[in-house]
Amino acid sequence: MPRAAAAKRKEPIRPAVFEARRLRAGELFAQGHSVAEVAAAVGVTDESARRWRVRWAKGGVRALHRRRASGRPPKLSDEQVRQIEQALLAGALANGFDNDLWTLRRVAQVVERTSGMRLTPASVWRLLGNVNSRWDLAHIT
Repeated sequence: MPRAAAAKRKEPIRPAVFEARRLRAGELFAQGHSVAEVAAAVGVTDESARRWRVRWAKGGVRALHRRRASGRPPKLSDEQVRQIEQALLAGALANGFDNDLWTLRRVAQVVERTSGMRLTPASVWRLLGNVNSRWDLAHIT
């Protein structure tokens, strides 16, 4: 994929942005605005605003804060994922391979070279699946 197309692609919305929306919704509920007004003001569906209002009514603004993710923390930091993404977008040839074909093994080698983290093929596949919409790496074998 050309770099220009990758640069134009919309970045995913980060959890902090979602939290800011919920907190703003809480402020608006406290001011007496309706669910429909809050939904329109923060750019969400009425159903989302309705769920937030229930949480707000039960626990106040504290209930609208982001909850800590459960489960094992990710092996790779956001910065490492960005570095890996840049290496993969440069292409297999630019990463020292003899052709421009990506395989799971090659991606794993780039991940290890870039981050120092050794991933299994299943973990590499999961990593690609989580960010494939941004990387658009088709035809990985």
